[in-house]
Amino acid sequence: MYCILDLETTGINQLHDQPIEIGAILVNRNYEIIDVFHSHIQIPQNLRFSISARKTHGLSESFLIDKPSQAMVLRDFFNKFEYNFRFVSWNMSFDVGFFRRICYENNFQYEFDKLNYRHLDLQSMFFYYCEKNGFHNLRSLDDACDHFGIYRSRYHNALEDAQITYEIFKRLMIADNYLF
Repeated sequence: MYCILDLETTGINQLHDQPIEIGAILVNRNYEIIDVFHSHIQIPQNLRFSISARKTHGLSESFLIDKPSQAMVLRDFFNKFEYNFRFVSWNMSFDVGFFRRICYENNFQYEFDKLNYRHLDLQSMFFYYCEKNGFHNLRSLDDACDHFGIYRSRYHNALEDAQITYEIFKRLMIADNYLF
């Protein structure tokens, strides 16, 4: 199975910034949706969003005050999805890097280590698809959305971005007959 993962964060620094939202879609080998997970995540009170992060997701620190802790979100995530999947993400190193870090910081390293490490980076797959088919000017997630006719709202939302990533993944897997 595949877990399409997207995180929204307070910024892009994996050593300092924190995830504020997770969206995930579990799909089977036929690319059919099995389950969906979404949650906002509480952050430390003294942590502030970067300017670019605030512009990207349109949320505020005060919105997250009463949201579940990282540990609660991870517990719910693993209880719902378990471990029999590989991650699929746009810019895999970003999302899985943040996810791995919060797993280790919240004593979920055992659960994280049970996952299939053969993750799929959709950004690289899309790059390969574009090069193979002569689309040399397409690189970003917005480009992929435009190319496949997928609507994307102004602000990033982890679940919406996971759904967008799922749609692109499904189209690429079918178009190129990948056998993962």
